[in-house]
Amino acid sequence: MKNSFVFIVLFSLLFVQCRKDRQIPFCKEFPEECVDIIEGQKYMSFGLGSYWIYQEENTGLRDTVYVVESLRSENSYYFSTKVYSTYDSCNYRYWPVLGSGCPDSGLVKNDRRCLVMKKSKTKPSQFISENFFFFLWPEENEFIYNYVVGYGDSQLSFIQFDNMRELGVFKFNKVYSFYDEFSNADGNQSTIYRISENVGIIQKELIDSSQTWNLIEYEVF
Repeated sequence: MKNSFVFIVLFSLLFVQCRKDRQIPFCKEFPEECVDIIEGQKYMSFGLGSYWIYQEENTGLRDTVYVVESLRSENSYYFSTKVYSTYDSCNYRYWPVLGSGCPDSGLVKNDRRCLVMKKSKTKPSQFISENFFFFLWPEENEFIYNYVVGYGDSQLSFIQFDNMRELGVFKFNKVYSFYDEFSNADGNQSTIYRISENVGIIQKELIDSSQTWNLIEYEVF
């Protein structure tokens, strides 16, 4: 009887040690609680031929934005989308920055911020601005800092996430809303952006100038 008891104890210790040695990765053991980092491409990675038409709801002014350059990796998070705006004759480029300790591809916990999107604004031979634009899978009230020359640290804050949001005749899915305290790309003013999966920017509210630009037509590739 004593020998049987000793055998059971030794077997239990061996089983625990084997499980400890192999240490199943969290996202492999609980994939329902994780997201694929490559999913980030769905928000701002678009191909040539893609375009968006926005209308300012107070004045009726329109802005047509179309892709002039597109790079995309099929096996990692990286992409680069460059668009041209007919309203201000500027180029805007969007690309992701990988968080520290995050993988180039594969699953990560959905409460871990791994991708932060950046945006730059330029004209031929003229650099205007570069700053963080939005980040994926944010937690409630989360924010990051943008350093703005001549202003200092500006907060980019997560406002809300909507599984579905109506805008005009459209119903957009998986919409993130962010508040930029001081956006030098938008005339040095507070700005709210709303970005939808597989569509991109659907609305931009320029707080100080009381302008709201709504997406009224688009086609993406």
